[in-house]
Order: sequence, then structure tokens, then C-alpha cells
Amino acid sequence: MRTFGVILLAVVLAGPGVAQPAERGALSAQAQQFDRWFEEAGAEFDVPADLLRSIAFVETRWVHVTPALAEHRAARRSIGEQPAEAAEGAEAEMPPAYGIMGLRNDAHFGHSLIDGAAFIGRTPEEVAADPQLNIRAAAALLHRLGEGLTARTPLEQWEAAAARFSGIPQESIARIYSYDVFHGIVEGRASAEYRIGQAPVDLQQIYGAKLLDVLSAPRITIDVPPRTGGVTTDSADYAPAIWNAAASCNYTVGRTAAITNITIHTTQGSYAGSISWFQNCSAQVSAHYVVRSSDGQITQMVLEKDKAWHVGSENSYTIGIEHEGYIENPTAWYTDAMYNASALLTRDICASYGFDKTKVYDGSLGWNAVISDRAAYVAKGHVNFPNQTHQDPGSGWNWAKYKTLVAGGSTGTTQLLANAGFESGNVSWVAASSGDITSSTSYAPRSGSWYAWLGGWATAHTDYLYQTVTIPSTATTATLSFYLRVATAETTTTTAYDTLKVQLRDTSNNVLVQLVSLSNLSASCCYTQKSFDISAYKGRTLRVYFQADNDNGNQTSFLVDDAALTVAQ
Repeated sequence: MRTFGVILLAVVLAGPGVAQPAERGALSAQAQQFDRWFEEAGAEFDVPADLLRSIAFVETRWVHVTPALAEHRAARRSIGEQPAEAAEGAEAEMPPAYGIMGLRNDAHFGHSLIDGAAFIGRTPEEVAADPQLNIRAAAALLHRLGEGLTARTPLEQWEAAAARFSGIPQESIARIYSYDVFHGIVEGRASAEYRIGQAPVDLQQIYGAKLLDVLSAPRITIDVPPRTGGVTTDSADYAPAIWNAAASCNYTVGRTAAITNITIHTTQGSYAGSISWFQNCSAQVSAHYVVRSSDGQITQMVLEKDKAWHVGSENSYTIGIEHEGYIENPTAWYTDAMYNASALLTRDICASYGFDKTKVYDGSLGWNAVISDRAAYVAKGHVNFPNQTHQDPGSGWNWAKYKTLVAGGSTGTTQLLANAGFESGNVSWVAASSGDITSSTSYAPRSGSWYAWLGGWATAHTDYLYQTVTIPSTATTATLSFYLRVATAETTTTTAYDTLKVQLRDTSNNVLVQLVSLSNLSASCCYTQKSFDISAYKGRTLRVYFQADNDNGNQTSFLVDDAALTVAQ
């Protein structure tokens, strides 16, 4: 865990994961009613109905949060009275969000509830209580924030309005929120309780090629130079995470006790909102990590050596992992992607501190059992620690599944790629040219003598490299990783002329998912590891596919080494 030699860039967007596209099926009667109201409100206020649908998904998964439910949620997260050390982390609860659209009325996230109500001539109480009025108020607010945009305006131009709608005061974090909204439209979302149809949105136009190139995978690591007075390359705890620091007023530098346990939390809010809240000094709360529901992206906010304020009197010896969502709706928020990503993180923490990874709580004593013996279980829920009034992660957290994912099966892990480091030369991989796997001294491999050299052409040219592999249906996790260096003669800082796409394809060469798209804008001095959770494709035979496209002009070389497809069973 401490051998990556990287710092994690404090950026705040992620690219597409492996979430499945929307599939047609029957919506529940309530969801059908919500869907009609989205369409009607979009027409009334001339805003895109799909934008309303996706905002509602990001905020609540199309659950209408009445004032009573909002208060109930706050009560289930209330810190209550805590003994001794808890005063240091006696949290001010994240303010509630109201209605299906998650409207706000607080000093941190703003007053969208009051503003939206005024725009439709109703009271805030009415808008908080009635889902149709809530949708109309949100649509009216979006119309005002859109500053002259219409429902016919390209969706890309609505990004600033969506970011401002979130009420998140930090602009960079508000773009996490807007990305979730627009990425949901690109992929589509579907269940019996919500439906967002897929629609084309140019995310590169919205966020810029460089940012999307770097952040187009659920979890990514990159090298950056050490910063004087800041975090150095020796201090990264978990390389597949994004680093985005909590406010220093919300945690304690250093610890007074050895780390012995891991705490599993639920945010009771959105991913972006939680990151924003941990940067607000009035919150008096933080966690070491936050995990996103849709794709398992992980943001680290407090170094493990420091004491985050997340579990009151038990802060001194624990590492806290927050999971996006609400405990009242576990099936909508506790996704396979989130379970898998969180389990890999917990497994990594166990390896780093010598913990027994099989000692994850299994739920056998009851979901809300208080377990005072620290040695009994390495990882357990917030509710399971002594001196707590929090209920997370709730009765819907699947402890048996989580324990299995963390511990792995009796056979351990298996690396499935043949000739993964390319040291056997041009074997096991199918390449556009035999020279694509090379021992050329023009560039250095990461290790050994051989590496894959894709691109490097000054004329229009496409290189590809793939290997066909079957992920066992019994796999509990599957992770694709590789090391990449990008060397370019391009001088632009804005235009992606040459690209590398990393994809999973079926055996007929149809693209199943694009894991990442990089370009000349991703140029780097050194090899960095890219890592992707592809557990959703267990039981499938697929191609791990690299494709490099050069245009006419300056060359860009994409150098790949030390690939791995690791499964746990």
C-alpha cells in the first residue's frame, strides 16, 4: 500500500465506470407519476426534462424526502451526547435536503427551497411536502440559473446551472455534482423506481479534454511533483484514490493511539455534498475516505496517520470510510461497484497494518449490535462501536457479502493475463504490428526489457493490442491494472490530437465499456498505474483492448507495461 510512490491529485471529477446502461422495463406507478411531472415541469419552465430526472437521481434516487423523513434521517445520524474525546468531533449534522429534488435551506448549501418556492408562488413548507411542487420549484430555479437557456439548448450549456443548483459553495466540488448529473444522462439509469434515458452529451466539451483524460476511470493514480509545505509523494495512503483534503479544522493531526479498526459509514447525503461538508469548518466532522455509489470512485480526505472525526469517542484508533447514500434505501445506493471498491480499500488497509482480513463483521450478532471488544472484528459499522447514536450503515448493508469481498475465497487471487509484462515478446497478445511489443531502447520499460509501444506516428495511424480472457463467474472481484507513460511531441495544452482508448470488448469486437481515454494532454515523465474495477463482467469472455490513434502531425507514444487482470475467488 505504501509502495506506489505517487501523490493523488486534488481534482474532483471522474470518468465513466462500468455502470450498466438504462434498460427498458416497467416503472412503478409512483415512478411513472414522477416521470410525468418531470416532463410537465420541463415544458412549463422550458428546461430539459432529462436534466430534472438526472438531478433527482443524484440527489435522492427518485425518493421524495418529506420533512418528516428528512428529520428522521437527521435523527439517525445525530451524534447525541458523547463522552470525553467526542467533543473534539461532535459533528454538526449535514443539513437536510427536501423533496425528490433535494432542495436546501441552510447556510452551507444555500436556500434553493425558499428560492424555488418563491418562483412558483408557493410556501417552502408546501414545496418540501409535495413532490409535484418540489419538481416544479426545481425546474423554475434551473430556469433562472440557466440565464436564458431553453429546453432546446444543447445539454452541455446547462452544466453551470446544474453546478449552481447543487448549492455547493466550492466550485471545483460543485463540478463533481454536475459530472454525476451529466454522466448519468450519458449512461442512462434504470430500475423500477427511476428512469433516465441515454442521450449524447459531450463531456469533453463541458470539462475539457485534459481533465477528462486524467479522470475518465473510476479510480486513477497519477504522478505530480512534490509540493513545498504540502503532501509529498511519500505520503499517499491508497493510490487508487483521489486526494481532496478535508478542512484542517475538521480533524486532528496525528493520533494518540495505534490504528486497530476500520469504521464503515453511510454519508446520508451525496458524494459531492459530503466532500463539500468535510471542507466546512462548522461541520466539525471528517472521514479518511468517501466512496461514490455509481462507480466506486474513492476520495481520500484525511491521511490515515491523522485522526479524522467520524466516530466520536472511538476516533483515535479507527480509519473511517464513508459510503454515498442513505440507509433507508440501501438497494438504490449500495451498488456492487461501491461494495467492490470499498472492499479493496479495506483489504489494502488490513495488509498495511497487519490486520486479519477475515475479521470483518459478518452481521451474525445483528446489524446494530454494539461490539465493545476491539479485537473481535477489525472492520464494523458505525452503529457497532460503543458510545454511538448513529445507525449507519443500517440494516440494509450486506455484511456477509462485504466480508467475503474483503477476505476473498480460499484460493486467494489469480492473475489472468498471459505475458502481462510483455517479457516473452510478441506472444499471447494480438497486435496491429509485431513491433508494437518491443525491447527498443528508444524508451525505457517500467521493468524488465520489453513493453508495448502504441502510437508514435507522425502520420494518421491506428495501433491496437488486445488479449482475450475469461473472468470466472465465481470471482468476487476483478481488477484490471497497467502502467502507462505518455510521451509526446505535441505542444498544445488544449487539444487532444492523439488518443489511447482502453476498452473491454466482446469476442465479436463490440465495445462493452470504455474504461479510459487518454491523449497527448496526458503526457508524463514516468510510468503511472491505472486501475479499474471490472467485477461487473465476471462470467464473461472478453477482450482487454488498447487502441492508439495518431493524427497527421507531431507524434504521441503510449507506453504500456506490467498489466494485470487480478481476480479474487
